[in-house]
Amino acid sequence: MYSGAIGLSYLKYKTFDYHIFYDQHNNENYCKNNTIFLDTFLKDNFLNNADSLILLEELLDFDDDEIITLWKNTKHTVRLKEFYVNNKNNNNVIPIDIRTLLFPCSPLLVYDHYENKNSKDINFSNFIDKMEIKEYFYILLYFFDIEEKDIVLNKKYSKLILNIKKIKKEILCCFKNIGKDDIKMAKKIYNHYSLLKDKVKFFKNKFIGSNQTLEKFYYNNSKNRIVSGYLYKNFLFENNMDIYSWMDLIELIMDSIMEFYSILIILCRKKKYNFLHAGLAHSSNIVWLLRNVYKFESIKDVGFTENNLEFKHNINDIPFLKNCINI
Repeated sequence: MYSGAIGLSYLKYKTFDYHIFYDQHNNENYCKNNTIFLDTFLKDNFLNNADSLILLEELLDFDDDEIITLWKNTKHTVRLKEFYVNNKNNNNVIPIDIRTLLFPCSPLLVYDHYENKNSKDINFSNFIDKMEIKEYFYILLYFFDIEEKDIVLNKKYSKLILNIKKIKKEILCCFKNIGKDDIKMAKKIYNHYSLLKDKVKFFKNKFIGSNQTLEKFYYNNSKNRIVSGYLYKNFLFENNMDIYSWMDLIELIMDSIMEFYSILIILCRKKKYNFLHAGLAHSSNIVWLLRNVYKFESIKDVGFTENNLEFKHNINDIPFLKNCINI
């Protein structure tokens, strides 16, 4: 029994095994023997196994060693953070949180800044209040080749753009690598990417048509959020996009990008033993996609998993579960 997840889905594709752990970040309802955690299991059994891959919901930043967490006092998240930091140069350990690279600053911070009007950071206010929305969303659009290269903005956000270029190159190489052995799988990945790109195009066409500051953009599009407080599956197949606020769409798009990137990596590396540890919403979305889009075989589900969640699931309806898994 290991502490550090409330659920586990065990899937297979051909000869490859996939173990997806579901995390409830603030849950310290651990096993009775709460000295044995998932990081110990991974370290002792798979860390240095050449045929293993460990994906963690950690920041994907090629240069910066500063690791920030929202759950600084939750033992299992702290341990997994330390596990990642101590092994980030191990090729078997991969961070999957690409979201921080897609914007000059987090959309959640921007939303909170205008929604609560309580920012005491003058430098942050000055940074975003006069920024034009085409500049703010440029990196995201550049990532999908929806926006043409802007020399000035590429220079201004050179570090982010450099990392984005590396990831774009990695995605292309992975796509080619998968296609060499499994053309049907490559087509599924391409369709997945296309659905995601269509969502970004929709966002651009609806919200980034006129040239205005980020501040005006917020107040001109201050529609109430409907995503907050819910976990969403199947977003990529949603047709009624007009129901979402700009922040709803951006949050769902950001999560979908990270989940696409995670699936691409595990398919690209072609390892026998694959482990992914992420928040409940992300793991649920990834497992749903692997089962329903990529046609992975379901072997076993333990604890609270994707099977327990509706397509739109109220967070308040999820019980505080035992953070303990029998592997």
